[in-house]
Amino acid sequence: MIKELSYHAIAVGIAQEAIAYLDDEMNYSSRYLYLLKIELIAGLIP
Repeated sequence: MIKELSYHAIAVGIAQEAIAYLDDEMNYSSRYLYLLKIELIAGLIP
């Protein structure tokens, strides 16, 4: 139970970081690559 909660906290932190990062000026390709990286990291979290 505690392990699942910590995984959720990590995922929420990653999502918040992604939102803050994407708010900055970015071109389309770097934004796309960053979202792919987020999906990869999130996929590693059960």
